[in-house]
Amino acid sequence: MCSYMYYIKSKAVLPDEEYDQMAKRLLKEWDTFEHPHKYLVTKEDLEAGTLYALKESDYPQIVMGGAYLMLDDYEKSVQNGQN
Repeated sequence: MCSYMYYIKSKAVLPDEEYDQMAKRLLKEWDTFEHPHKYLVTKEDLEAGTLYALKESDYPQIVMGGAYLMLDDYEKSVQNGQN
């Protein structure tokens, strides 16, 4: 969801530092977690810290919808001075 918003819609839903930490954690735990959309991400993507290569049509509808909800929450938290 973060990558969809950042790379496709040019909107941030997390500070860069949090995104980087999330990518590092996913890379570290790559072999131990399962997720229905794991096929969209490779270890190489996480090592590079980017999902820039994905096109909008690559993202599942549920990811895009969730990304907009995440954006709304993030923008509200910024307005309230929480980020």
